[in-house]
Amino acid sequence: MASEIKKLAHYCIRRVQVILLVAAFLFTAAVPAHACYITCGENGEDCDSSAFAQRKWARQTLKNADAIIDAEVVQPFIFGKQNAIVRAHRIFKGPDQELFEVGAPTSCDQRLDAMGERLRLVLFLPPLPEEVSEQHRDLVAQIFAGQESVYYTSIDESGSEYIDDLLDSDRDEDWPYFPGEPALAEPPREDAP
Repeated sequence: MASEIKKLAHYCIRRVQVILLVAAFLFTAAVPAHACYITCGENGEDCDSSAFAQRKWARQTLKNADAIIDAEVVQPFIFGKQNAIVRAHRIFKGPDQELFEVGAPTSCDQRLDAMGERLRLVLFLPPLPEEVSEQHRDLVAQIFAGQESVYYTSIDESGSEYIDDLLDSDRDEDWPYFPGEPALAEPPREDAP
């Protein structure tokens, strides 16, 4: 009987040792992963994550923008003929004015060529910020020569939800996009009845 008790005690001690060894292994394996993990964003995003990069881009865009407005096109853009005129319905940033003239100097710009189109616009005045390539800045400067009060939209809108978060305004609820009516091929003549 004494040998059976010895075997049982030895068995129990071995089980406790194995459990402690497994627990120690799991604890030490998990510690470095948590100790070395660095978060950068306010929502705990990894520094390299797409969400963190988009939030950083949105903050920089808001900083560089000359105007951010919810607008409606009242005069459509017609290439080579006229810039668009938009009526501001809500101004998040920029001058307190009703109408903004918006050009489209490059293929990166929104054309705003539909009368009645409603959308949120992030607008810039020349010259472009330094983050933009010198070649693109020079091109826009040449096109806008003498039109320093004409705004342009040279940004990618793929991160618009991050801009909306920073503005605390959901464009889909506050100012839903409306496509408007396509513009005429020619602007209306001033002498037309």
